Amino acid sequence: MQCSTEDVHSLTEENPGVGTQLCWSSSRLTRDQLPMLAIRTSCHRTAIYRPTLDPNKHAWLLTHLPYKLGLERADCSLKHVDDAQTIKELRHMCITWLPQTPTGHHFFVAGTQLGELLFHRITHEECHVPYRIKVSDAALAQVHATSWHSDVLHLAAVDAKGDVFVTTFDTSLAVQCVLSRPVIRAASNDAVCNNARICVFADQIVVVCAYPGIMTIISVSLPSMAIKKQDVPLGFLDQTVGLLLYIDDLELKLLALGFNGSYLALRFNQDMSYQPDSYLSGTMDAFITQQLDRLESTRKPSLRFFGISSSPGDLLASIAFEAFAGNQPRYLILSQQQTSVHILRLKDARKGLTQIVSSYLNDSMSTSVEQLKNLAAWSRVELMPLVQEQMDTTPSGSLQTMLFKNPAHNAKRLQCLTLHQASSSTAETRPYTDVTLLHCLLTAITQNTTCRLDTDSLDMLMRFARFICLYRSIDSMLLGSALTIIKRLQGENQDVKWLQICYDHAIKSPGTTLPDAKQIPPVDSCVICNEPVLDEDSTQYAHCARGHVWQRCTITLAPIMVEDIRSCPNCNVHALVVPEVGRDNETLFRSLLSSCPLCPHCSSKWRHRQPELGIIERDPRGVVNEQPEPPELPPEVVKKLAAEAAKTPAAT
Repeated sequence: MQCSTEDVHSLTEENPGVGTQLCWSSSRLTRDQLPMLAIRTSCHRTAIYRPTLDPNKHAWLLTHLPYKLGLERADCSLKHVDDAQTIKELRHMCITWLPQTPTGHHFFVAGTQLGELLFHRITHEECHVPYRIKVSDAALAQVHATSWHSDVLHLAAVDAKGDVFVTTFDTSLAVQCVLSRPVIRAASNDAVCNNARICVFADQIVVVCAYPGIMTIISVSLPSMAIKKQDVPLGFLDQTVGLLLYIDDLELKLLALGFNGSYLALRFNQDMSYQPDSYLSGTMDAFITQQLDRLESTRKPSLRFFGISSSPGDLLASIAFEAFAGNQPRYLILSQQQTSVHILRLKDARKGLTQIVSSYLNDSMSTSVEQLKNLAAWSRVELMPLVQEQMDTTPSGSLQTMLFKNPAHNAKRLQCLTLHQASSSTAETRPYTDVTLLHCLLTAITQNTTCRLDTDSLDMLMRFARFICLYRSIDSMLLGSALTIIKRLQGENQDVKWLQICYDHAIKSPGTTLPDAKQIPPVDSCVICNEPVLDEDSTQYAHCARGHVWQRCTITLAPIMVEDIRSCPNCNVHALVVPEVGRDNETLFRSLLSSCPLCPHCSSKWRHRQPELGIIERDPRGVVNEQPEPPELPPEVVKKLAAEAAKTPAAT
């Protein structure tokens, strides 16, 4: 379920300021309610909301709960709060939810400017503060709670100096142990911590503190409280403006963003050793829309909710919104997990987004395919990604830029600069074939009747459509879009004979006709076991009742009809990937294999056997290796080798 992009929830009256942090509770007040949402603004106030589903608009609605938190409590009890100490005491610098206690209580924790932790007990009627703990002399920058383990809860906090504090509680939230002194001091000097993030991974509390030029990573093992500290040079980043610390595929990953849009990505093992992570799959599981142009004219501080997706357990899984102050966006807030929300603070959101995308797409061709597929999957709701691509002239070219633009305002940016590379039939250039991205591109051209391309772009577009028809696309919707492009541009290209050959080849191919993209019936049963295809929210794969995996069209979410079946050599899960291929299309078949994704279950390489092609498998670097069977030796050669072997004396 996605949040309507037409609904803007303003915090001007109920919670003044620009939203800078939000977090979801891991529990609900009642069974029929969703988790609660706490939003902290730049005024150091916090408001709590209860989300509900509006069935008429198919969108999430936020109901403000009239709890008095932080400075709002002072507004009720004091007419004029002029005491600086009182203001610091009530300012919320960071927030988090505690997991529901065994007694059924709900607690919300806020870190103050005086280094205190305020525990707010939330009920249906009111919110009061039964506990407050002094942990530091400096303002708290980040706070995070672990889950209950053996009736013990750990709460970690980082102050502005980078000192790490850990507090232990029992089931009644009575303090068992408060480390008034920091567990460890992150910085070896008096440097100020720019950003800090906390995460729980493999029975460890992982704390990341960013300083100018260096980033310190601290892991505290539970329950032994053993400490491990390591420094990571930031290099060209120098100073970070945002940190993302999240768990993806049972791995802890870190993304540090610099002022210039550059990034540093790391992947951690359970022993906290790390290596660079050049493949950022699912890093920002959120929906980025093209509404920046319209929203930049807003004058009131407001929060723009871009999308909310729900997990199978009906818990809110991800949310993305952008906060605006005046007419300049200041924060892009992205969340991937139920209780984890990360903030990217950008000086220029539009420029920053473009630089972020271009920086982590500037990798080898093999990884760019999956990254672009993820980007297209995030943007499938009301977002038409018009892509400007530039390929190097070298055989192993890489993508340089990718821009999200509004088609109504930026029609000329629809320049498909890689199309002629994709239509090349030489093995050295290895065409770029990503079904999801190509489908988005062709659909954008087909639906945007006001789009006007120059002669070179039209020529490349025709080459591209011809290329799709030649290898008999595995996506029927994509094939329909390609044929529609050919038919529409027939009268605008001088090479009518070439178009006719391409057109005839496509409609005469086995199993293909001239379909209408909206009339192609989706596959509703698995061809392996005939079980019904499950209707899930995945934008890349569909599953049947027995666990067989189908590739899914990103635009229509329909399972894709294909002509061949392959299975993963590791987990033996079937996936429908490649079409029928003959000897004449050997090069195209290799190219198609080189662009196919890894197994979604175990990340193993796909393998497929063709009698005339030998064994072809996908290399991790994106290069297709062919391993033909060794040729048989002629009989006379065999006899000669046997005679020479008989004359050779045996080794003693």
